[in-house]
Amino acid sequence: VKLPIYGERDTATNGDTLYHTIPSFEFVNQYGENVSQEKFKGKVYVADFFFTTCPGTCPIMTRALSRVQKELANQDEKLLILSHTVDPEADSIPQLLEYGKKKGADFNTWDFVTGYKSELYSIAADYLVVASEDINAESNFIHSDLFVLVDRMGRIRGMYSGIENREVDQLIKDVVKLQKEL
Repeated sequence: VKLPIYGERDTATNGDTLYHTIPSFEFVNQYGENVSQEKFKGKVYVADFFFTTCPGTCPIMTRALSRVQKELANQDEKLLILSHTVDPEADSIPQLLEYGKKKGADFNTWDFVTGYKSELYSIAADYLVVASEDINAESNFIHSDLFVLVDRMGRIRGMYSGIENREVDQLIKDVVKLQKEL
């Protein structure tokens, strides 16, 4: 059974279905390098939103992604991970690097990125998740706890709670399934 394709659909003039895809983006990673959709073209990846000073769900989510990365490390095709900060003012490049190191991330396949707030929050909407500033929230930020699974064509193929072990287990199975899909 193929995984579903999330998001709005449209119809091209020739009658083909046009699926929602992640638009082009450019952010800066933990090494100060530009990271764009070019790196992810033709690859299966997982995206999420977090911030390094998050007191609640972020450490749980990052630990879960670290487990996903380790469990899939022996796959022929490496899963890429793209973690976007929702707090670019506090999450500097050195802060992202330190956070990733502390969490045991393999930076060969995992980028922690920052950029302009407006672009980060806008791309979250393209991933069909929430990321925003909220001065009424305990930590001043609201972000989804979802991991978004994206296929080789930039289409969203799954969404999984990063704080639910059984959903993270399902993500791992679905990554393997998606990597076999032509």
